[in-house]
Amino acid sequence: NIVDAKSPFTGDHSVKVSHVCTYIGNKLGLTQKKIETLYLAALLHDLGKLRVDDSILEKKGPLSKEEKIIMDRHGFDSEMVLRQIDGFKEVALLASSHHETLDGKGYPYQKTESELSIESRILMLSDVFQALVQNRPYRKQLSAPEIMKILYAMQAERKIDLHVLKVIEDNLDELYSIADRSSK
Repeated sequence: NIVDAKSPFTGDHSVKVSHVCTYIGNKLGLTQKKIETLYLAALLHDLGKLRVDDSILEKKGPLSKEEKIIMDRHGFDSEMVLRQIDGFKEVALLASSHHETLDGKGYPYQKTESELSIESRILMLSDVFQALVQNRPYRKQLSAPEIMKILYAMQAERKIDLHVLKVIEDNLDELYSIADRSSK
């Protein structure tokens, strides 16, 4: 709540991402332990945004090169904070991967497809999906068909996992509702 409250536009984003992750993880048959780790990583994935100035988080237009560098660091910062908690190494690594992409052009570590676990792929896609469902400073909430068009374009560019995307497509109404409903 502290992380999401920093920006009124993100609201309860992390809670909704954690619910989307849990739903997808269950559909893919992940173990309860993996789902619990994924849930915690989703709740804490944006912790590093506490270091990002509000003017950047709430900017209505495109970020400058310098602002993008600051914003792109939040996954790394999330990992550094979470690593300080005993027993959270796996959560920290997973949380830091939410902006990685299968083509190796994501951030903060430019991990490649072979380096990204199914949990990372679920978190990556859940984060994007929920953000597209949500109103943001730079655009209004998108409809389910608009979101699927964007996600399939990302998949065609080898950014996101097709297997996870199919779970979203097959359960679109339920996942859209989860990503949109108030969790407060």
